[in-house]
Amino acid sequence: MIIHRPVCTDTAHLIREIVSAVGARLMPVDLSDPEVIGRLITARARIVYLDTPTNPLNNILDIAAIAERAHAHGLMVAVDSTFATPALQRPLEHGADIVLHSLSKYINGHGDTVGGALLGKAAVIRQLREEAFRHRHETAISPQASFLILRGLNTLALRMDQHCNAAHALALTLEAHPYVAWVRYPFLDSHPDHEIARRQMSGGSGMLAFGLHKGAEGATAMTRRLRLIKSGGNLAEIGSFICGSARLTHARHLSLAGSEFCASLGEDFIRCSVGLEDAEDLVEDLLVALDFA
Repeated sequence: MIIHRPVCTDTAHLIREIVSAVGARLMPVDLSDPEVIGRLITARARIVYLDTPTNPLNNILDIAAIAERAHAHGLMVAVDSTFATPALQRPLEHGADIVLHSLSKYINGHGDTVGGALLGKAAVIRQLREEAFRHRHETAISPQASFLILRGLNTLALRMDQHCNAAHALALTLEAHPYVAWVRYPFLDSHPDHEIARRQMSGGSGMLAFGLHKGAEGATAMTRRLRLIKSGGNLAEIGSFICGSARLTHARHLSLAGSEFCASLGEDFIRCSVGLEDAEDLVEDLLVALDFA
């Protein structure tokens, strides 16, 4: 399984545990260069897995280019499109074979249930469905969870418009602030993957990442001054949440840090999940919080 090298978070830990449990081997690489697939291909390779935008650094990977290289070697491509949702990005239209969504995030949108979805060609999904039936107790979504997810789906497009608009406003504010060292939001012209994002996404989503010149100390001071944006690891919900690298990288994953499997976050890293509050209110809250000198 060729996988875009993740950051050492809960997701990285979970991926490694699941893949190890089924006897498969992970080959973590940097898929920002799709040509790496051809250089590292082996006889055992079966699938290429990636998320775009990536969590939590908001990197954008070129789905079409990766799919072209992978298919040339007979590999399938699976894309986790949770941060973009079907409202902003449709990987199947860019050549992906399977699309993954965490229904718990934007699609539900209210932070009150858990679910996931796999989408793709009928033959592929039929095979996955048959496998899921062997573990029905582990994979079935309850009727109540299904109801809540369908409720959220009805307003997905409207909510994503607001998430995108507010996040873009916050990203522009941060980029212009003297205390801010860097900002990563896909629809900023300064984003290194800006052109790819514009080509395969209709909006930048509600997630952004940034760092302060004063590092972890500045991030702590800023977070304590926030009033509207809450401190926490939640994301893709109605409310706005902010957290640093310490919250995202749990102590039990320290053994992963520095390994070839995943990359470490800097201490200055901050992730913000922008909610549905008024954009001007969020900008004001952030500006007040940044005035900590």
